[in-house]
Amino acid sequence: MNAKNASFLMDLLFIVALGVIVSCINIPMWSGGIPGWCDNYGHAEKIWFTANYLKHYWRLPSWDPHWFCGYPIHLFYPPLSYLVASLLTILFGSVYMGYILTMEGASFLGGVFTYLYMRRIVKNHLAAFVSAVYFALNPFFYSYVI
Repeated sequence: MNAKNASFLMDLLFIVALGVIVSCINIPMWSGGIPGWCDNYGHAEKIWFTANYLKHYWRLPSWDPHWFCGYPIHLFYPPLSYLVASLLTILFGSVYMGYILTMEGASFLGGVFTYLYMRRIVKNHLAAFVSAVYFALNPFFYSYVI
């Protein structure tokens, strides 16, 4: 086994470990209902509305008549996050599943890209892994969501 293959296997091992850690920490999000507090139910409404709009019109909505007597749905948030959550909602038939899987996916992918970036910068797998875990399990994010 050459050094390039060993490095790839180390990367794969750390990314799988990151996925296991994120999944275990995210278990409370699966306890039922939309996780978190504050405006999370508003985001769930936007996911529900976008999923239904996509099913009927095959395009992203620009106006949501159900929230605040109507407003431009993507005024404050980018459409990709709602698109991903809405597609997962359509696929699994549940706003709850779409919301949770989008949150877990964002947490995991943020950690993966932090790992890849830090490994390139510091040239150390363990340091990159610690950075990835810290970023993926950001205390602000988890105090807001769980």
